[in-house]
Amino acid sequence: MSTRRRCSSGSTSSGPGDDRPGTAPDGTAGLVRGVREHRLDLALAAVDPSACPPAIEAHELFREPIRLACPPGHRLSGRERVSLTELRGEPFIDVPPGWGSRESVDRVLAAHGVAREVAIEVGDVATVAELVRAGLGLALIAPSSAPEPVRHRLVDLSPHPEFVVSLITARDRIPSVAAGRLIGLVRHAAGEAGGTPATP
Repeated sequence: MSTRRRCSSGSTSSGPGDDRPGTAPDGTAGLVRGVREHRLDLALAAVDPSACPPAIEAHELFREPIRLACPPGHRLSGRERVSLTELRGEPFIDVPPGWGSRESVDRVLAAHGVAREVAIEVGDVATVAELVRAGLGLALIAPSSAPEPVRHRLVDLSPHPEFVVSLITARDRIPSVAAGRLIGLVRHAAGEAGGTPATP
């Protein structure tokens, strides 16, 4: 989710115009690029502040462990916990590179020397879950973004990647009045909610 300035023609602009919320179809990388290039005042993006680009300021709002989705009857289905090394040799379904959850998963797997084959890439988590249910592969999914029936069948990973949502702004830009108000509201709401801590 992002806010951008729109001219009366509907094209994006850094000049005067209305601040309106919108979404980005190209994932976290597109949101970060839009904020860095001042095409967006701010964005809610899957960015971990510890891995944030230098030009971006990230205020963490939410964090949760990414879990494993398995087809019914799969050898790992129904387990309480699965180690990353047990995922070797399995085909995966995932969102495209540049999405925050994909980057988090890739970082953790690489750090533990686990290579994987991503057989199918789709830009929608609900579709990822449907393809898993159809038996086309496994998926690593954040519970908050998983459809309700899938959420209750996810398997814990050890160690686990994390899905982190942050409010991001450009360090070299003063937000507009409207964006500044929204930043304050989002931070206040996140502070009251307390976020969701990742489980060990």
